[in-house]
Order: sequence, then C-alpha cells, then structure tokens
Amino acid sequence: MMNIGEAASASGVSAKMIRHYEDMALLPAARRTESGYRQYEQNDVPARVKVVVA
Repeated sequence: MMNIGEAASASGVSAKMIRHYEDMALLPAARRTESGYRQYEQNDVPARVKVVVA
C-alpha cells in the first residue's frame, strides 16, 4: 500500500492533482485508514493517473 505522497511520486503528478482527479471522479476514491489517510494499491495509481493525464 502507498500513501498519497508515494502514489504521486510513482505517477509523476502532485498529490494535489491526485486529490483533484478524485474530486472530479476521474480516479476512483482511495481507500482510507481509520484516521482518514488515503491508501493506494502499489500498481494501481500510476497507470490510472497516466490515463487521466494523457
């Protein structure tokens, strides 16, 4: 699992852009920890973000 900073680094976009894409429903909402932090699957986010950016 990755946090939003790790997902941003892996995908080449900022954490702010990932949040924006989620808000616009371009990416599915991330799983959340009990404390509300986003969690992403290791192989899921970079590919999805690249599709949105392209």
